[in-house]
Amino acid sequence: MLIDWFTVVAQIFNFLVLVWLLKRFLYGPITQAMAKREALIASQLADAQTSLTEAAQEAEYYRQMQATLKAQHDDWLDQTRQQVEQQRQVWLDDAKQSVAIAREQWLKDLEQEHQQIWDTIHQQTTQQLVAATRQVLTQIANVDLEEQIIQVFLDQLHHLSSEERDRLQAALTHSPDRHLTLRSSFPLSTAQSDRLRQAIYDHVPDAIALDLDTDANLICGIQLTTAGYLLDWNLAHYLEGLDAKLTSTLNHTRSSQPTHETTRLNIQSG
Repeated sequence: MLIDWFTVVAQIFNFLVLVWLLKRFLYGPITQAMAKREALIASQLADAQTSLTEAAQEAEYYRQMQATLKAQHDDWLDQTRQQVEQQRQVWLDDAKQSVAIAREQWLKDLEQEHQQIWDTIHQQTTQQLVAATRQVLTQIANVDLEEQIIQVFLDQLHHLSSEERDRLQAALTHSPDRHLTLRSSFPLSTAQSDRLRQAIYDHVPDAIALDLDTDANLICGIQLTTAGYLLDWNLAHYLEGLDAKLTSTLNHTRSSQPTHETTRLNIQSG
């Protein structure tokens, strides 16, 4: 079979022209449109990816903010609880202290009132007993008793120890006028006065003057005084001793009484 090369060449040329025309007017625009479409899709995909990334970042930011806010909220709650507990403890301590102070003051007032009542009873009892004793001793005083008192005082003066005489001498020396005073609980007769003066001058020769005086508070007694010195014998000392013994006995009785706390105030913390 013979080949028509002209026809072959013509067909090849037509095919090439067709390919060029298709590429020029069909494939070119299509490929360009497809490239544009692909670029657009790629751009949209890139935009979408960017949006997704930004959304993810935004979501992460909000999650972090939420976690931070939650942590801050928890911290704030803890701080608030601690502050409330601290303030509650402060109020509780203040209340305890106030109640303790009030209770202590109440007990102190009660103790003072008790002490005042006890002191009043003790004072009245002692005063009445001592007053009754003084009255009895005053009523029974007579001439014989007075003579006995003088004799006891003279004996006491006669038996002064050397130390006591030195003290009397020193006191008399320091006295500006070497003056002695003799007080008695009863008026002295002339004979009694002379006897006492003579005895005093015998035992205290340095005395320049002697004054006689009456003092009912001595309660059956006599005392000789000068500056910084006292020599006496009287029943007031026994009454004072009696008062001291009564005071000691009553105080011991009071201290031996059991004390009971009548009120207890407790505050318990929750």
